[in-house]
Amino acid sequence: MRVEPPSHTFLVRIWIEETSDESGHLCWRGQITHLPDEERRHVESFDQIAAFIRKHVAGEAVSGSTMATFTWESDGHHGPER
Repeated sequence: MRVEPPSHTFLVRIWIEETSDESGHLCWRGQITHLPDEERRHVESFDQIAAFIRKHVAGEAVSGSTMATFTWESDGHHGPER
């Protein structure tokens, strides 16, 4: 009998907001939810999304290593073009 490995389901919503200062800059905002336990966080960067996912999968074996080494590659761009 095949045993199913643990899995996680996340719902990620992201949107663009104008900053509250007078600069008129745009920035990403979002919310991520871990569906099995309904834990939810508001986020302001893709790094925060990766950290939330890492927290839920840390320590689970993946090809001889752990997901604690999971990284998010970012191009350094922090907001949408205006």
